[in-house]
Amino acid sequence: MIASVAFGLTYVVELIEWIFEFSALHSCLNTMAMIVSISPYRKAIWDMFKFKKETEVVPVTNVINVKQHRKQSIFILIRQKAITKPK
Repeated sequence: MIASVAFGLTYVVELIEWIFEFSALHSCLNTMAMIVSISPYRKAIWDMFKFKKETEVVPVTNVINVKQHRKQSIFILIRQKAITKPK
């Protein structure tokens, strides 16, 4: 409303409606772009439409998984050395 008074705009209500509609569709468009561009998501959606009962889930290696795996490996090595240590 301030813009219509300050700049003499006549179609402010329509502009606000367009902005609101675009912002409402923004998440839907992001989701569609993600499904189209990321192949595991695309495959999962395709399998859902084909009514495939089992979809393969591939674990993603990231920093947290690597650190956790490293801690477990070190713990297992220490434990094995303690068990096999000659007395």
